[in-house]
Amino acid sequence: MHLTTRLLMSIALAAASVAAGASDVPPEALHRVQAYDGPARPRSEVAILFAMDGRPRNESATICTIDGLSLERDGECASVIYVLPGPHRLTMRYRSTQQFGTGKLLVDTAANRLYQVNFSSLRVGYAGALSVIPMYDGAKLSWRNLAPGLAVGRPWVDEEVPYEPNSAHAGPVQKQVVSDADRPTVDVLLACAGKFAIEVELRKFDHQEYDSRYAAVGAFVQATLPYMAEEDALAGKALAQREAMKAYAPAFVPPEAATENSKNARAQLKADMETCVDFYRTHRSGVSAKPEAKVP
Repeated sequence: MHLTTRLLMSIALAAASVAAGASDVPPEALHRVQAYDGPARPRSEVAILFAMDGRPRNESATICTIDGLSLERDGECASVIYVLPGPHRLTMRYRSTQQFGTGKLLVDTAANRLYQVNFSSLRVGYAGALSVIPMYDGAKLSWRNLAPGLAVGRPWVDEEVPYEPNSAHAGPVQKQVVSDADRPTVDVLLACAGKFAIEVELRKFDHQEYDSRYAAVGAFVQATLPYMAEEDALAGKALAQREAMKAYAPAFVPPEAATENSKNARAQLKADMETCVDFYRTHRSGVSAKPEAKVP
C-alpha cells in the first residue's frame, strides 16, 4: 500500500471517529432545550422540533441556533427544542462518517404539533438538503424517532421522550475569534483542506472513485474547530479550495494527454498533501494544547 494511501486512510478514520461521535452516548443525554423565555408552558401551547441523531454509524442532524440564539452546550447542538408557535429560523449541523456542514432553515410552527427537521447529504460536493417534515396530528416523539441507533435494544426504545428540557435555555451566540497566535495554524489547516478538496475534484476529472475522500477534507476542517466557529471554518475551506484550484489548474489534463506541466502539477499536489498529513498529525489535538504553528 502506498504511503499516501495509508495516510489518507488514517485521516479518514480520524474524521469518521469525530464526525460519527462516541458510540456510547445514551439517547437521554441528547440536548432537549426550551427555546423560549419564561416558565415551561403546557404541551398544547408549544411546538416540538427534533432532528434525528443517527449515531453511532449513520448521518445525524442537530439544531444549533434558533432566531439568532445559540442552542450549543459542551460542543453539542440540540436534538429537541420546544418553541412557541410561529416562524423560526434555524441553523442546523450535519454529521456523517464522511461529511459535515451547516445550513439554515425557516420553519413555521403551530401549537401542539411535532416536526422533524431533516438535514440530508446529497453526497455531491458537500451539498446537503434541509427540509421540514410535519408529523401527523397527535404524533408522539419516541426514542426510536429521535435516536434509533442509540436506543435500539433498550426496553424503552418506543417510549415517548419526556416533555421537558435537560439543557440550559437558548442564549446569545458567542462569536469565536481566531487569536493571532492560532492564525498560522488555522491558515495551514484550511489551506490543506483546500488541497485535499482539489484532489477530490481531480479524481472526479479522472473518473475515479472519490466519495470516501471527503472524509479527509473534513478532517482538516474539523481540526480548525478548536480555534474558530464552524461556519467560519467552512467559509475558509471554500476560499482555500478556490485558491488551490488556481494553483493546481495545470493538473487538470487527462492522463492520456499528460504534459510535463500537468505531471509536475500533479506531483506537486501529491507532495503537498503528504506534507499536510504530517502537519495534521501534530495539530489535530489542539483542543487540549494548541502547539506553535510550523508552516511546512
